[in-house]
Amino acid sequence: MISASDIPQSNNRVTKTTPLRHALALLQVGEAIEVAYDDFDAEAGYRPTTITQVASTMTAKSETVRFSVKRKADMTGCYLVATAKPEPGTTKPRGRKPASAAA
Repeated sequence: MISASDIPQSNNRVTKTTPLRHALALLQVGEAIEVAYDDFDAEAGYRPTTITQVASTMTAKSETVRFSVKRKADMTGCYLVATAKPEPGTTKPRGRKPASAAA
C-alpha cells in the first residue's frame, strides 16, 4: 500500500480555457485582451459565464492584478482588462453597515 503523499502531483490538465488563463497571466496592469463569445466564434469563443468565472479565479489567485470584464457594444464578445488591486485595508468593506449600538 502507498500513501497519498507518495503520488506525484500533476497540473498538466489542458482544458478549453487554458489559452484564456495563459493570456490573462501575461497581462500587465493597464493592458487588455479581446475575447469572442462562442455564439460568434465557435472555435475560439467562450460563453460569457465562463469568461467571468476565469477572470474571477485569476483575480483571486493574483496578489496585485484584478481582471474586469467589459462587454463589447456589438455583443459579440468582451474585453478583459487588467487593473491594479487596491492595497489591503484601503477600501471600504462592502455589504451592510453594522447596526448602531444606540439602536
